[in-house]
Amino acid sequence: MSRTCLNILFLTLLLPISILGQECGCIDCPAEIPDNDTVELTFRVNNASNNDLSNADQGVCEVFVQFKHLYVGDLTMDLISPAGQTVRLVGPSGQSTPTLLGSFNLTFIPCSQTAIPDNGMPSAWDNESVTQFGVYNGSYYPNQGCLENFNTGAVVGDWKLLVEDHEPIDAGDLLQFEILFCEDDGINCCRANAGTLIEEVSACQGSSLLDITPEPSFVGFVPHQNFYGYTYLITQNSLIMEVSQNPNLIAYPAGEYTICGMSYDLVELPLIPPGVLNVDVLRNELNGNNPLFCGEITEDCIEVSIADPPPLVNSQAVLCPGDSIEFGEQVIHAGGSFNETFTTLFGCDSMVQLLVVEVQSDTMYFEDTSCNINEVGQDTLFFSNSNGCDSLIITTISLENADTTMTVSNTCDLAFEGQYDTLVYSTDFCDSVVVVSFNVTPIDTVFLGDQSCNLDEVGNDTLHYTTLQNCDSIVVTSIALLLNDTTYATDTTCDPLAAGETIETYAGTNCDSIVITTVELILNDTTYATDTTCDPLAAGETIETYAGTNCDS
Repeated sequence: MSRTCLNILFLTLLLPISILGQECGCIDCPAEIPDNDTVELTFRVNNASNNDLSNADQGVCEVFVQFKHLYVGDLTMDLISPAGQTVRLVGPSGQSTPTLLGSFNLTFIPCSQTAIPDNGMPSAWDNESVTQFGVYNGSYYPNQGCLENFNTGAVVGDWKLLVEDHEPIDAGDLLQFEILFCEDDGINCCRANAGTLIEEVSACQGSSLLDITPEPSFVGFVPHQNFYGYTYLITQNSLIMEVSQNPNLIAYPAGEYTICGMSYDLVELPLIPPGVLNVDVLRNELNGNNPLFCGEITEDCIEVSIADPPPLVNSQAVLCPGDSIEFGEQVIHAGGSFNETFTTLFGCDSMVQLLVVEVQSDTMYFEDTSCNINEVGQDTLFFSNSNGCDSLIITTISLENADTTMTVSNTCDLAFEGQYDTLVYSTDFCDSVVVVSFNVTPIDTVFLGDQSCNLDEVGNDTLHYTTLQNCDSIVVTSIALLLNDTTYATDTTCDPLAAGETIETYAGTNCDSIVITTVELILNDTTYATDTTCDPLAAGETIETYAGTNCDS
């Protein structure tokens, strides 16, 4: 027979002996503890294989009570067997401190066992020893008597927990009440409570985030660890893959999973075959009238999403001289190839390969001059070049003297005589200084002489001018009267009409010039000459006229 068949057979065999559908355990829990009043809770036992408390193997081996109260000193709690035997678990009533922020998860054990009380508390429970903010989870002997006192009568029946609040004002709640019998075969009373799980986990395959520690939350009572166990069902597509008290999915492949919590009776430790049962089917079975075993599975489960690990990432960086690069846990000072594993937000290990390239810094030198002595020296500027490394520009600045110009200027103002005027011109480079020395130049006066034929112009004429040095220049001209120029001339003429006296006036540069000419009449010049000839034709008298310079001859 296969292992799977055996598991199914085991689950099937449980069915005939299950009577979990009957009402049993604390049938009144949880319940209010009314102020200054009494409440009675019933723990019902329907069946027991050993039903005799007087039997040496039977008895009450543990009682668990979970409650809250604003002032625990008001309370007494008495456990009463079906035969009427009574043991006081909690007391005495009277003095204590306010316990509004306290919580009580008390386990009472037989006096023959070793109690492990909370810090500062006695082995037998005492209300007067509690503190205001205490949280009590220890094991104790009853306040009065021992659990061994339940030694008469039957196990089956209604066990009562009588809770009395003896003082007014404060109240509380009783959350859970459980009895563990020394021989509990056949009792079969199920009080499993799986609580609630609400969480989502997203991680990469192999991530440490998949080592999950769930924290179920409970409304009302929390099943006592001496009676009930708690484990987790890891499922995929509703199929139960694994049952574990510490769900660890680090080795699981990528996919979608759920983790459901399950509370179960320790007496009926369930046998769940992995890969066979559907978690929804099992939940419905446990919630039915004839459950396979005493247990409960959370309705809400942890959703787990497992992703494939990311691929290798290649990256490159530049390393400048004297610098270093922090790469994960490494500090890089030289070039090369480096590998590092990083964990992402979802716990995925991402492998990054970094190629580091070493580059050199740029350094440039310049020279400059300055007239400011505070700027003389070396000036170093830092820049970042295209590789992200420091680029240095070193400028050496030498001192340059200011430019001074000496000049001389003439002035007509005696107030400036011997004074200096300094002008400073600011430029982008050095200041330029111009020192002007002033010389006084006297007024320039020129005297001129002239003549005029116009009587109105005769006298002194004064003209004012401005020189290149902006000084006044005076020109004084003395004009004397110049008479007209008259010239007498004589001439001769052979023309009687031209004989006589003529007067001619000429316009000169200054005055007119008059020329008076007397022309004397000259008679023609006649010359008589004699000659001889042998030619009769040439004999006789001839008259010849010659044109002379003045008159004809």
